[in-house]
Amino acid sequence: MRIETLNLLRLTGNELVMIKTVLRNIRGFTEGFPDISVITEDLVERVNDLIQYLPPLESADYVVTAESEAKKILEEAKILAEERLKESMPS
Repeated sequence: MRIETLNLLRLTGNELVMIKTVLRNIRGFTEGFPDISVITEDLVERVNDLIQYLPPLESADYVVTAESEAKKILEEAKILAEERLKESMPS
């Protein structure tokens, strides 16, 4: 394989790990919504399948960074959703 291809696979693997972390956190938020929970679980399984076909990740540092970034994104989304909900509710 060419070096560029290997680098692309490594980057893809890192991104998939971050996506998997985000989906796990979303799954926790959607427990009360069965349809969304099923879809989220399916996405987690598909990401796991993709990760299996990639070369192993060399560093766990990226996973920690990805997890903290994912938590930050989810917290910002939660705040935004709460603000929009307040705006849509009649006073």
